[in-house]
Amino acid sequence: MLILISIHLACHSPNVHFQYLEIYGLISSNVAPLKQDGQTHTDPKTKADILNKQSESVFSKPQPLSLAQICKQYINPPTPKMPPITISIEGVDKLLQGLNPHKASGPDEIPPTILK
Repeated sequence: MLILISIHLACHSPNVHFQYLEIYGLISSNVAPLKQDGQTHTDPKTKADILNKQSESVFSKPQPLSLAQICKQYINPPTPKMPPITISIEGVDKLLQGLNPHKASGPDEIPPTILK
């Protein structure tokens, strides 16, 4: 009977299902006792403090940027070096010959038939 009620609640109301399982001792939402410095702690506030200190120790706090860092980052952002471009008459001619005259104009609004 408990299984049928549990399945019905799980399908229709997950929050009520969780409370139901907790009431009948089938699930526990409590944090187990924690050890710190050789002592076992069961007080909820102490356990919260222990978990908070652990969380703070693994995540670094963001440091504010100095004025010099802000200027370097936003005023003079690093730009990657671009290799030199070689343009030849033969290369341009090859690209123009490959244009489809039935396609639409590009951003310059010059039809491919004129470019060809």
